[in-house]
Amino acid sequence: GETGERIVTILNVGDFDLDWTSNLEVLEEPGMDDNQRSVRGVNNIGPNRDDAGDLLGQFQGINAANNYSSCIGWDSDNERMWVTNYTNNIAAAYTHDGNYENFQEAIRIGPGGCMDGCWVNGLLFLGAWSSGTINRYNTNGQNIGSIQFPFSVYGIAADAEEQLFLVMESGNNQNIHVYQITDQNGIGNEIGVIRNHMQFHNNVPAYGLEWTPSIPDGQLWITQYTSDQVHQIAVNTDNWTCTETIQSFAVGGIDEMYCSVGHDGASIWASGYGPANIRIYDDGISSGPDWVGYEPTDGTIGPDESSEMTVTIDATDLDAGDYIADIHILSNDPNNEDATVNVHLEVAAAPVITLEPESLDFGEITVGE
Repeated sequence: GETGERIVTILNVGDFDLDWTSNLEVLEEPGMDDNQRSVRGVNNIGPNRDDAGDLLGQFQGINAANNYSSCIGWDSDNERMWVTNYTNNIAAAYTHDGNYENFQEAIRIGPGGCMDGCWVNGLLFLGAWSSGTINRYNTNGQNIGSIQFPFSVYGIAADAEEQLFLVMESGNNQNIHVYQITDQNGIGNEIGVIRNHMQFHNNVPAYGLEWTPSIPDGQLWITQYTSDQVHQIAVNTDNWTCTETIQSFAVGGIDEMYCSVGHDGASIWASGYGPANIRIYDDGISSGPDWVGYEPTDGTIGPDESSEMTVTIDATDLDAGDYIADIHILSNDPNNEDATVNVHLEVAAAPVITLEPESLDFGEITVGE
């Protein structure tokens, strides 16, 4: 249950700038087999990015060619993705086997014409298209009431960690309003407005959005239908201003500005207007091991200068055993292009006390004289 930090110093004793980056290779964890070891290799794990845009799975679901379909929100309570089909006035949620195969439709509802939405606090929020009305549905698909906004709503997203609700208004600027969620799952005070996101997806209109608070360096996801791409955008939540585009990659077949994407915590889901299927793509963000991390992950060091890397080790909720990894420092040093730092964490099993039985019942007794 303890955490600790260690410092690794990287020195440049040469006459030219040292450009370096890094990868983390997991070598051993309790219960780790050969197949897992090959997956958690130097090019697939750690602070570096995975292969963004890799197609991980696909199925038809409620999408069809020339239908306006959007993947709108991950139901983390039931581990399923909600998808809308505006053309047919339906929405459905899908589960899978954990490997983006064997997809199953878990529930289907008929909410009328809606496109974007989100899942937060055990409720599905769906916007009635081109109106200020957002309807709320419980886990069984029952409409429990609506919320009214003073403008027509396009995109919808939520931040369950900070209890925030984000709605994109119609109009040329497509401002994204940020509200506090109340204790009754209503909409409270407006705490900010994102006004400058258009420039970060090439000023192409987009009527949907996704928000991933678990990725603080790039929370906002917006599609660009003219290139069938999704853009991951960093937002400064102190002043609610977009600061940079983190990455962009193809999610083929968006085709229309009305179609948004969803994120399940690890991957991007897309449907769109052109193809007759629902697709899941690698989001390009590494899901490294919880027990070790480090920063910075890259940099440039001048001649006779040095830089410090902080390695954090966290034994919270870990099983007993050995955890071993190598941090690979990859650089332009022609004689040492891959310098390695070994990380070894040994988790000892702690004693746990139990009592049996936990209570003693003697029944009624008589105390004699």
